[in-house]
Amino acid sequence: MRQANENRESRSIREFGEFRRYWSQSDEYPEDNFGNNHVWIPISAVYIWAAARAPLSFRSTLRAYVGSGPNDGQIDIDDTTKVAIDDFHLRFQARWQDYRYDEGDHTLVISGSSDKMGGDYSIRVMPTIEPPDD
Repeated sequence: MRQANENRESRSIREFGEFRRYWSQSDEYPEDNFGNNHVWIPISAVYIWAAARAPLSFRSTLRAYVGSGPNDGQIDIDDTTKVAIDDFHLRFQARWQDYRYDEGDHTLVISGSSDKMGGDYSIRVMPTIEPPDD
């Protein structure tokens, strides 16, 4: 739910919180994430960027800082054989990128724009754990 006069960083942190709240109800949600300020989630991701001919799909691990502090809202996606931080944005900051929780398919969509990616880019993240019972 969007709030009036909410800045990008606050909105992105809130959206990531909604994504985490939904997935934390899964029986397969990593137990060591509870009560911790650093969480991790196995994911499947789809990266789309301006210079790409087709979306790039891959599996990885999402790592995030939550709670108060200078790294609150930072999301890192681990390098894989398909994506590496030298070629792709894999570290995201709530103050620089937009995070959006898609309630329809329960994904997190991170978007931004940069010279590194040739313009606009987005990454859609879906945990590879069993969804919660609705």
